Amino acid sequence: MERPLLSFGHKPLLVCSLNEHTVADTICAVRTGVFDGADAFLLHMEKLVPDAMSEESLRAMFSPMQHRGVIVTNYRYENKASDDVIAEQLLTAVRAGASCVDLMCDFFDAQEPQIPTENPDAVARQRELIAKIHDMGAQVLISSHLPAFYETEALISFAKTMEERGADIVKIAMTVGSEEEAVRAVPETYALKKALHVPFYFGLGGKYSHAHRILAPVYGSCLIFAVPYYTPSTQVHKPLLRSVREIIQHFDFGIDR
Repeated sequence: MERPLLSFGHKPLLVCSLNEHTVADTICAVRTGVFDGADAFLLHMEKLVPDAMSEESLRAMFSPMQHRGVIVTNYRYENKASDDVIAEQLLTAVRAGASCVDLMCDFFDAQEPQIPTENPDAVARQRELIAKIHDMGAQVLISSHLPAFYETEALISFAKTMEERGADIVKIAMTVGSEEEAVRAVPETYALKKALHVPFYFGLGGKYSHAHRILAPVYGSCLIFAVPYYTPSTQVHKPLLRSVREIIQHFDFGIDR
């Protein structure tokens, strides 16, 4: 099948986040996302039942995306398999047509909190896996998920490490615990833009995160994650796809000339 890679222009990509467990439910969410204007999709493989992780099942879920790019995650916090097994599942998704693989920055050497591993053996294995994904024609997004607020210097250090390791896209998701921290994340977003040479996503988590999810692209973040609807299995902290589409359609992300 055609593999549309993620490309970034003037506006951020609106990405429909898929959190269902079965092939049938995922296809229904995909169809909703297509009609609500998704530019790309994010498939949380770690949420799928085992039968839905086969190449045949993944192809069936990718097919109704109608030539839109798809990022696949497979986080160990829900998929209790080893990183070696998770890697093979990610490669299966690439064979099925995934555009981009979300590779945890501590792959092969789990860290707490999840910051980039510096273990030489793990780093070498990451580079080997990244090269294999690139050779198969897909992109690599390297991700870090931080449970608390981090200062700008630390964020830039993490991001530069992920960029240097071979990321086509750098992703940092950071939890904030107050309105003040959410406001401080705005200049951090711009600092990441200035520091990196590849596209990046910087997003916040927690109850104070909503405004930043829309503001971040103004300062350089390349993706907005949203859900097609709310159910017990969806991530309720993410905005609704159709609501964000209305904002993007009526907002100028450029600079006045």
